[in-house]
Amino acid sequence: MSDSPVGEAIVLCQEIRKDPSTGKLSLIGLFDTILVDEFPSIANLTAFISVTGSSGAHPIDLFAGEEGSDLVLVTSLTAQLQGVNLSQRLSLEAKVHLVRPGSFLIEVRSVGIPILWKYFRVVHGSDKKTDPIIAGIARHGA
Repeated sequence: MSDSPVGEAIVLCQEIRKDPSTGKLSLIGLFDTILVDEFPSIANLTAFISVTGSSGAHPIDLFAGEEGSDLVLVTSLTAQLQGVNLSQRLSLEAKVHLVRPGSFLIEVRSVGIPILWKYFRVVHGSDKKTDPIIAGIARHGA
């Protein structure tokens, strides 16, 4: 294993679909805010990431949690990176527990080192000052 990968970009979405005839990816339901009707809830989301700067097998871990709190490991994979000068796109599906409205953080780590992070907001469905950006991503339970 060579040096840790370098994070280039992260996008949060509901799902990723691959066109079988072209191989092109479509990111569905991009968001930076989740509208939740009832707490606690579980958000099913996908982090689409781009990494570079390394080759070989590397552990990629996705952590999530409320800003200012300890982050929890929600999913992991081992990425087989193709080369130092090539960007590699990866998708990590996760279930994130939401216990209250607030600012949340998704953090991607390789060998324990943060390489990418993205903040998102969680708002209560009764908050009329917030545009309904994404509904249906979270379901009640936990």
